[in-house]
Amino acid sequence: MFLLCKIKKNLSLTSNFPCFTEKIVRAKEINIMNTLIKRLIKLHIIVVAGIQGTVVTPYIGTAMAVDFRYACEGSKFSMAHNI
Repeated sequence: MFLLCKIKKNLSLTSNFPCFTEKIVRAKEINIMNTLIKRLIKLHIIVVAGIQGTVVTPYIGTAMAVDFRYACEGSKFSMAHNI
């Protein structure tokens, strides 16, 4: 189960970085994703990721943790700090 973080809709004019309203929520998200990645790595079966559309920062690490990645044409990776 994934948690969705709350991000302020308006970004600062001096920065392109998103402003997370609740740092505790963001920390929980990071811990959940790290746990998921660790579990994927420990599996003794072949794990495949299907990538379609735009993949954002937290899921890039998850996709890189699996054995095989298949991506559709036009798929791209988007870092959250590049929003």
